[in-house]
Amino acid sequence: MKTLWRILIYILGLFCLAFSVTLAVSSNLGVIAGNTFPFIISQVTNISLGTCCTAVFFVYVLLQIVILRKDFKPFNLLQLVFSVLFGYFVRLTTLIIGGWVATSYLVQLLQLALSILLTGIGVVLYIQVNLLPMPPEGFLQAIIFKRPGNTLGKLRIIHDCVVVLISAVISYAAFSTILGIREGTLISAVFSGLAIDFFSKILAAPIRRVCFDEPAVSSRTPS
Repeated sequence: MKTLWRILIYILGLFCLAFSVTLAVSSNLGVIAGNTFPFIISQVTNISLGTCCTAVFFVYVLLQIVILRKDFKPFNLLQLVFSVLFGYFVRLTTLIIGGWVATSYLVQLLQLALSILLTGIGVVLYIQVNLLPMPPEGFLQAIIFKRPGNTLGKLRIIHDCVVVLISAVISYAAFSTILGIREGTLISAVFSGLAIDFFSKILAAPIRRVCFDEPAVSSRTPS
């Protein structure tokens, strides 16, 4: 029964994260921070965004192997399989929202805020059940394992800001303009990490009790 709960909570986390991506896109305030790099690569190469996301996730898994070395578990290669499920959820949530687009800046900001909250909830849900992180979070957890003084939220802020900066440079070099990056991208880069830390304090202990009958697990343990 505990395993079933872990799987259900994990899937719910992926769904929340996929919904956050869809909300951010429909807000028209810019691509969500963590997705700017595959978006720009897609624009430069004319390869589909889904394929570019898979390629970037593959790189994240390779980085985990380099960082963790003998501590990397082959089971973590299944992160790529769940990345496919995440892609399906993005398509599903896009159908749920339909063609609706925010008509006022206030509604756009509210959509972006909800997207950031769902990002925090989704990441906490699928990380705390200790099955598999998505490749970007797996990469950050690998860093935490080697350098325990960091927190996932803090590293997420740094990661997202660096990704946005690199994406902006590539976009300007290729098109002489910055594509897909607006104020919403920068806002999500800063506040998504804060949302993760916030919901970790609220949800981690209850999730661990339901799934393991124990307190929240430390982020130092590699997934």
